[in-house]
Order: sequence, then structure tokens, then C-alpha cells
Amino acid sequence: MWAPLPASLQQPDILPLARRSGRGVRGEGAPDHSAAAQYNACMRIIAALPLLFALSVACTGDDAADFTPATPTAAPSRGPALYLAFGDSLSAGDGASVEDETGFVPLVHAALPQELALLNLGKPGDDSFELLDGVLLDRGVTEIESRLNDGVDGNEVRVVTLEIGGNDALDTYLAMVGRGDCPSVTESFQRPQCVELLDALASYRPNLREILARIRAAGPDVPIFLMTVYNLFSLLSGQDLDGDGIPDEILDEMGELLLEGAPGTAFPEGVNDFIRSEGAVSGATVVDWFPIFDGKEGALITMDLIHPNDQGYRLMADAIIDAARAQGLLD
Repeated sequence: MWAPLPASLQQPDILPLARRSGRGVRGEGAPDHSAAAQYNACMRIIAALPLLFALSVACTGDDAADFTPATPTAAPSRGPALYLAFGDSLSAGDGASVEDETGFVPLVHAALPQELALLNLGKPGDDSFELLDGVLLDRGVTEIESRLNDGVDGNEVRVVTLEIGGNDALDTYLAMVGRGDCPSVTESFQRPQCVELLDALASYRPNLREILARIRAAGPDVPIFLMTVYNLFSLLSGQDLDGDGIPDEILDEMGELLLEGAPGTAFPEGVNDFIRSEGAVSGATVVDWFPIFDGKEGALITMDLIHPNDQGYRLMADAIIDAARAQGLLD
């Protein structure tokens, strides 16, 4: 979640039973920061917090043109049964000391039955629009369909995890706080431009609904574990971003608003409310990451102030493992 997309990303590979090293969705390089107006609007935050320079890619609005995985194919897959992960840089393991070992996806994989291989389609920087319109959702859906209908017993997709929405919230957050147009939660509801930004975030809901519908149509019975978003913005609270000598307390409050909404206001539901409701409708199991981090972000987030550390990823994985055990997928 929430990091620049490297320029030279390769086609994600299925991790076989030996659980070999190498995640696949990774490379060197940096995106082209060409949307100057949007980028400059974010510099109020980035100049004050150099460690958050990684957020600048979220401000550009640029797509990662260099990401060119192979076109999905409907050819039958005769490999072992599969754990399939969709998401952003959290699925990719950004912030973990060893991304293909201590991120939440490999930790969940290690806890699943040994006959399951892994296909990790987590792509750093993706929001719900990019996942919905990109080739990785196509690749995953094709994998589910082909394995279900190829006449080969025992090679089906057995587990799907999905986490997406952190970058949707981040884009809105930077637009509201980064330009200084929305100086407080209260004033945000009084300013038309702020209300418009909140309304735009609501487009996340139909995007998530469509993503879940495509996965569910491909595998009507496949277990889907859908995760909520934690509030990384609380770590920024107390920073003097505008240089007026007064710590800004809006940051945590705005993050809470975007993720959990404010009942009785123009934005009664946030991203996590959309996740919980759409997950229930689709038959997904919602794994709530928000309370895991609430009040403990300082101990669970890396020095980039965005991504979890190993302890954070361990708790995230344990929440999914507990949910899988409750579903009877684990002993």
C-alpha cells in the first residue's frame, strides 16, 4: 500500500511448494513525476516530512506505464492448488525486513496446507481504479476460472486475500490536507471543495463491489478474505506541517474520517465501512485490520511512516490465519 511503483516490474510468478524466494512483482527504478500541479500541492506535507517522499507518486496521479506483465491466458493450469493474493504494496510486503518471508502474504502462505502454491499479485501503488482496470485482476480471475474448469482435480484456487483502498484514501487525504483547503474535519463539511473530495472517495465503493463480483463470478465458492485499512495518518498527528509553530492535530482526525466516516454528517461512511458492507454482500470474510493498529501505530509502522514492520505484518497475518481457522481451512 502507498509506495511508488518501481519502473521495471516483471510478471508475477507462482510460488511453488518449495516456497522459493522472490516475489516477482518487484524491480528497480522510479516513476516519472510529471503531473507538476498535483505534485506541488503535496509538497507541503513532503517538504516537512522527508521520509514520506514515497507518497509523491500518489500525488502525481500517473499510471505505472512500465508495468507490463504478460497478457492473462485461459490455458488450464495443472499445478498444485493455489493461494491467490490481490492488493497493493501491503501484499507486496513493503516495509518487511524480508518481503517474501515476513510480509503478511508469505506468513499466511506458510500457515496454509503445504500443498498450496502462492501467486502474489500485489502491486505497490495500486488503488481500486488501477486494480479494477489493470491486468492483474484479469490474471487472477483467469487463474481462478481456468483451475476450476480445467477438469484437473486438486489444483483449484483455495484461498484469496484482497486488500485495496489505502491509496484511494491517501489520494483524497493529500488533496484535502496537502493543499490546506480543508484545515479541519468540521470545516471540511462546510467547504464545497472538501465535500466534493469526500464524495469522490465514495467511488471506491462501486469499484470494490465490481472487483469482488469478478472474483466471486470466477469462483463462486472460493474463500475470500477482505481486509480493512489501518490509519497510518495518526503517526503524522502533532507534526508542524505548515511551519506555524503549532502542531497539526487534523491529520489523525482526517484519517479517521476517511476510513471510518462520521455518522450524521455528509460523509457518514468511510472506506472501511464500504469494505465491511461490500464484503458481507459478496460473501467474503472481512478481516478488520483497523483495530489492530489503532493506538499502536508507533510500534507497528516502519520509519517510512506508511508501511508495517515485521511485528505489524505478523499481527495482520495472524488475523487472517485466525479467520481461516474459523472457516475450517486450518486445523
